[in-house]
Amino acid sequence: MARADPFEVLQQLKTTFALFDRFHSVGDELANLGQLLPSQPVAGSWSGDSRGLADEAAWREAHLAAGERLVVVDFCARWCAPCQAIAPLLGELEKETPEVVFVKVDVDENEEVAMLCSISTLPTLCFMRGGNLLESLIGEDVRPDSLREHIARLK
Repeated sequence: MARADPFEVLQQLKTTFALFDRFHSVGDELANLGQLLPSQPVAGSWSGDSRGLADEAAWREAHLAAGERLVVVDFCARWCAPCQAIAPLLGELEKETPEVVFVKVDVDENEEVAMLCSISTLPTLCFMRGGNLLESLIGEDVRPDSLREHIARLK
């Protein structure tokens, strides 16, 4: 078994920590900014732009628009069967809870944000407020009961 080059491992760790810091600093940039009215769809939401958030700028804009409201981010892909299975429930929950912002990020179309958030498993649902990650559901943990419980507790 070949040993990993320690300098390469160190560089990978530095890159990972830099992305982590960048992801968590979004909250500082978004603090105390305006809120979007609940009746207005956010670009990239289930009722707004069905293609999802196109890039990092759209990602930041969605968090700015949400203000201090809970944001549920669905990291998905068209080829991911579990992602497609949960999509109707997310659309239903978006209608039932207008005080919560739902957005989606197709990891194949928006690799920039997927990398920024260190997404490695699909589906992944991130629960965020003010640009800060509160909690997440990953893979088999993404179930209707756990999704509803997280939204009820965090909204």
